[in-house]
Amino acid sequence: MAATLGQLDLVDETTSHVAAILEARPDFSIARYRSRILYSGEDNKDRIVAGLFKVGLAE
Repeated sequence: MAATLGQLDLVDETTSHVAAILEARPDFSIARYRSRILYSGEDNKDRIVAGLFKVGLAE
């Protein structure tokens, strides 16, 4: 959800989603997440990662 909202430039609406991600996984990193996305092609992975960057999650 955070990646989708980021892609829609609705960054303010992601606060609770980002907090939930970091609460569940304090060591969350975009790089690790990207390497584990198995169901998506490279173009979709790039969009997901771009959205996560937009909401301020760490690489």
